[in-house]
Amino acid sequence: MSGAYVCDFGGTRIKVGLFDEQRGELLASEVLEAKPAGGLKGQLGDVAAALRKLRQQHVPDLAFERIAMALPTIVDSVKGRAMSTISDKYADAPRLDLPKWAKEEFGARLVLYNDGNAAAFGEWRGGAARGCKSCVVIMLGTGIGTGAIIDGRLLRGEHFQAGSMGGHVVVAAINGRRCVCGNVGCAEAEASTWALPGLASQNPAYAHSRLREEKVVDYEAVFRLAGAGDGLAIELRERSVAVWSGLAVTLVHAYDPEMVVLGGGVMRGGAFLVERIQRHIDAHAWLGWGRVRVVPAILGDGAALVGMGFLAADA
Repeated sequence: MSGAYVCDFGGTRIKVGLFDEQRGELLASEVLEAKPAGGLKGQLGDVAAALRKLRQQHVPDLAFERIAMALPTIVDSVKGRAMSTISDKYADAPRLDLPKWAKEEFGARLVLYNDGNAAAFGEWRGGAARGCKSCVVIMLGTGIGTGAIIDGRLLRGEHFQAGSMGGHVVVAAINGRRCVCGNVGCAEAEASTWALPGLASQNPAYAHSRLREEKVVDYEAVFRLAGAGDGLAIELRERSVAVWSGLAVTLVHAYDPEMVVLGGGVMRGGAFLVERIQRHIDAHAWLGWGRVRVVPAILGDGAALVGMGFLAADA
């Protein structure tokens, strides 16, 4: 029997776990605080310690030959190197020799993928899209991660960007907000957890909104206060739903899936999003064959971990 160490480096949290490759399941996991502005190198020690602790607690006799990482950036999955990132999110990753670190730290081979691709692969192999031939996965979290499975294969593209760049699809070309990627009007800049505090505080209605009383302005607060009738919360909710719905239609047109899977932390308080986005696709997507189904992800925050486990097993 063999297993893989699995890691998902998010903008808010780092998730680590142990994956049984034979049984195809996550054996144990733990969540660490992410400090992406401080770089990736400074967090590798904590990640290694957490993985060793998990192994000792749960499966000390299982052989681990691979360590699989999901990063929120563009990666070369063949060479195992980060290719490009943004200034405040693990900016040092492209300068790190991660395969060397994996070999020296664990005597293991590195498997590296974009986090959106990893989550998509997890939901396809072991989650809501299991048995589906072609699907698109949208992860609404700190940012927006996406991935596409086309004809039973994870879409990667010539330079490993295909499918994973949905958060940076332009949805507001005119008067759009500046995105962390440098573009203007990206879906992430218009409706994501990292953009939400700015969207709220820069709105004239903020002075009279109950959102001012919240310690953290996130989608849990927006959905809760919108349900209570707060005007600004309702406006932010509807704006975000419109952006996510438009993004979903764009991805349907681009990749021709039979299913759209919605996941990520935002979905914990947004179960209604499945119905809203389904209605929008039904009304606005140009389909000559039938109906794309919109379904909720079922692996929760573990989607990328599970995906990396399956990707490691296939490597």
